[in-house]
Amino acid sequence: MRSSIAKVFTRLCIKNMVCMPDSLNSRLLNALNTENEIKVIQCLNETDAITICSGLNLGGQLSVAAFENSGIRSVADILTRFEIAHHIHNIYLLTIRGLLGEENWWGMAHQRVTDNILKELNIVSTRVTEIGELEPVMDSAIKSYKTGQVSIAINLTPNFFRSIPL
Repeated sequence: MRSSIAKVFTRLCIKNMVCMPDSLNSRLLNALNTENEIKVIQCLNETDAITICSGLNLGGQLSVAAFENSGIRSVADILTRFEIAHHIHNIYLLTIRGLLGEENWWGMAHQRVTDNILKELNIVSTRVTEIGELEPVMDSAIKSYKTGQVSIAINLTPNFFRSIPL
């Protein structure tokens, strides 16, 4: 039986999710891995996710890159080159670390710097807190992405991942 997330991706014509797996986004990966229509491509690092996603998008296959918000810092160079210098844009699904209630000591500072980096790179961002919000936000993100002017970061909270049925 198709997962509701897979249905959303299919309805929106998203062909690929290129991801750097993390402990929170595993439910999302599992939901999409059950579908043959949506290809999940796992990477070793966030730079690979961005470059593969960019190539797929440039080749006409609507794709999203997914990784933890901490990865934004580690990919600042490639994002600067792609976003600012070459106007190569993507849609990013970011697992948010560092919100109130964060349980990992290493996660606390991530959200504070994520917002600043996204703003400096002119990446429009929004937050999704539960599964029912995903489709309208993704639909709006795709519309803005298709203008060719901006990338979109959809920040997925821990509550979002908890709302995905097992």
